[in-house]
Amino acid sequence: MKLYRFLLLLLLPLLGQAQHQSKVNATLSSEGDKINVFQEITYHNTSNEYLEQIVLNDWNHAFSSKNSALAKRFSDEFVRSFYYASEKELGKTTLFSIRDRSDLPLSYLRPEKHIDLIEIDLKYPLAPGAKISFNIRYEIKIPSDKFTQFGYDHNKKIELKDWILFPARYENGDFLRYSNENLDDNPNALTDFEITLNGFENRIITSNLKVTKPATGLYSLSGKNLNLVHLV
Repeated sequence: MKLYRFLLLLLLPLLGQAQHQSKVNATLSSEGDKINVFQEITYHNTSNEYLEQIVLNDWNHAFSSKNSALAKRFSDEFVRSFYYASEKELGKTTLFSIRDRSDLPLSYLRPEKHIDLIEIDLKYPLAPGAKISFNIRYEIKIPSDKFTQFGYDHNKKIELKDWILFPARYENGDFLRYSNENLDDNPNALTDFEITLNGFENRIITSNLKVTKPATGLYSLSGKNLNLVHLV
């Protein structure tokens, strides 16, 4: 067993960084400002260490508080519109459940200093080279686009960038814990996506993913090696 692990640690750097996979079913509300999401993430431990937790980026949740890192960045840049924004104009992510393949709940928390991250505790350490799949149910409340130009506008048109949950990159023995500060940095790990969008009647969808329209109001999106899912 020790010899197997030793050989595995030697081979992992030669195998390359295999991607994580994410399957998403997202339904837009009739009001056009909320998205209900069921997401299955398959996380591949490409490090040479055992992982006891997985960190996800939930940058949409940065719009939920006027004390977030994003809010403080706006304050430093004298962007007063966020501080005076109404509850309706703010965004947030409401988590309903995180469950493993056996439908057992996984414990999680949002770090106090990074409310737009989600730390998921694993029941058993994830070995190097191993994979784990888990399901997440959550609701996205889309923010107004007047803060960053992403969100919904007064005509209910939406443009989304940091809306979907992404695994954080793992580097130098730990996950990158970067909060959304409306900068160009991107700490998302490369992930393959398959997305089904429901409730998008009378909308034309464009994206950095491949888009097909199998039925009225229904869109299918797919892409590989992504660290961003842009949706217009």
